[in-house]
Amino acid sequence: MPVKRDDNAQGGSRNSIGARRKLRASNISTATRQRPRPALNRSLALKSSLYIWRDRFVFASPSFIGEESARPSIVLLIGIDHDIEVITRTQALRARAFLIAAGSIRSVTASDAGLYSLNLDPVNSACTYLREQILKKADVVSLDDRLHETAIYLAAQTVRGKQSCEEVYRGSQRVLDSIFPQAFGMPPIDGRITLVAEWLRTHRPIRLPLDTLSNLCGVSPSRLSHLFKQEVGFSLRQYLLWVKMRTAAELFIRKQSLAEVAQATGFADSAHLSRTFTRYFALRPSFLSNSQLVDIQICDAYLR
Repeated sequence: MPVKRDDNAQGGSRNSIGARRKLRASNISTATRQRPRPALNRSLALKSSLYIWRDRFVFASPSFIGEESARPSIVLLIGIDHDIEVITRTQALRARAFLIAAGSIRSVTASDAGLYSLNLDPVNSACTYLREQILKKADVVSLDDRLHETAIYLAAQTVRGKQSCEEVYRGSQRVLDSIFPQAFGMPPIDGRITLVAEWLRTHRPIRLPLDTLSNLCGVSPSRLSHLFKQEVGFSLRQYLLWVKMRTAAELFIRKQSLAEVAQATGFADSAHLSRTFTRYFALRPSFLSNSQLVDIQICDAYLR
């Protein structure tokens, strides 16, 4: 049975509780939006988990309080034990599950709720459906009317127990299938876009080799740039920066210094890299390199 919901992040309400939540979301004050936030990751007293693949990553934490962030991935959030809060520049919303648009600026609070965060690469085959049929240009959408106990159970398994890459990947796919059963019957993304994304993820260039990529696809550079933006919703340069951030995460996990990672990913200095990384993930580089706080698995081998 679907989880009962009290409100709708797109503005609908079904009872007095929902109406009060809607009023809060639509009339959130500047003082509320700019209220001081707790220290980044201070709530991560228990060990979190991060699993990374080329087409997605899953972050699972028993408790999480994050600063503002924005990244090119479409993000599915599930609160394991109770509602979580998402604050954007214009709204403060509470629900058990959310879908967050790529590039949306927000902060997330799941204090003692248990947080499951599934981040889909913008070239993932499900993203076109999620952008066009679920988000419909909204920054954040509540999924409480779609959420089933199956999805909560699968998410809880990842948050509360150590799992293999294969178990987490299959679980994430089952979560998506449960909430969005129509997403995977849609036509695949243009093969040229998939080819370009795979090349960038494999070669990880410092600068965008537009001529190389256009030759790879057999189209002009301008046509490729237009096609990529049309299909993915982000420019090639923005996607390359996303690839660099994923590369940086892997290098931090391998205990490389900020200066070394900045050089490897083409940043002018370590401070610039640190700011960009934190803006993307609401996680500081030092968090990823601390094995006492987070267990990280690079799972690409599962897809090969």
